[in-house]
Amino acid sequence: MARFRFKSLFRRRDRGSPISVEHVGGNGSRLASAACPDRFIAEYHNACLGLVREALAEVDILLDVCFGDVPPPASFDASRTLRIGLQCEHTLVKPGGRDCGAAPAGGIPIPGCDATYLVRIAGYEQLRGFDCVFEYSLPNLANIGSCPQFTDYLVRTVYVAPLIVPRGGPAGGRRSGAVTTFHDSHQPRRKAILDRCQRQKVRVRNVTGIFDAQRLERLYGSVQVLVNVHQTDHHDTLEELRVLPALLCGAVIVSEDVPLRTAVPYHRFVIWADYDGIPEAVRATLADYEAHRRRIFGDPEFGPTLAAMDRNNRTTVTTVIRKLATAIATGVRQPN
Repeated sequence: MARFRFKSLFRRRDRGSPISVEHVGGNGSRLASAACPDRFIAEYHNACLGLVREALAEVDILLDVCFGDVPPPASFDASRTLRIGLQCEHTLVKPGGRDCGAAPAGGIPIPGCDATYLVRIAGYEQLRGFDCVFEYSLPNLANIGSCPQFTDYLVRTVYVAPLIVPRGGPAGGRRSGAVTTFHDSHQPRRKAILDRCQRQKVRVRNVTGIFDAQRLERLYGSVQVLVNVHQTDHHDTLEELRVLPALLCGAVIVSEDVPLRTAVPYHRFVIWADYDGIPEAVRATLADYEAHRRRIFGDPEFGPTLAAMDRNNRTTVTTVIRKLATAIATGVRQPN
């Protein structure tokens, strides 16, 4: 098998980017962030930044906030500076997985064997120094919560769903069939699926280089099916930064099955298949596309589920900012 390197998003850090500092609200609070965040997570970064901006506008306490992995500007007052980080990677990793280092075992069983998933937190030593960490995946949080070693880290972590595009709904008359959006379609596991689809005459095209919200909307709003497959045999968290935006734009999702899938709020609106069954699942979905589209987007719980996720994002971020601001104001801030 060809050798390849599993790329850690955390190592593509914001520290090399110019820092943007803005005044937020009417009390002089300041918000520092990467002016050009890494393109792979830029839309999630910007969506979370927008939520922080909204929350700061509602807080009366003067704050300096660093968002993302940027150092506090020299002008920031350390006594009132909050640091908020992002965790955008898989934590559900099987033993032997690349980039897992000395990750401890958690309590989530690996299907089909006696072992449990490792709890891999990329950049943990940096993340533990933040006042709060935004996490994109509830299954990740469940895995972290199964390992007592990370109790203190978990207390500082909140779930912010990657609602990075507005809900566009299931537009009719979609022009094309199934797509993948693999940045590197030559990764062995994903290449094997694309090759099998081609041999079995299941038309799936890979589209790459699209990361900004506007172009993602155009792509996902025009296709019938998005196909999601893990990059490696070891990293098993659902790729929600890909899956959820496509669902928001009305694409039917065919995804490789994942552990803890019932922890994903919208799991009932995804078509799941095991790795070997992906080509046939895509074929069947395209053959009966209209029925699948009506079942998913016509479900009376579809809209309320997504609306609840949006409300939860706003409530969660506002609540945590208020809590941290109050701790600073009252002198009971916990050390990092």
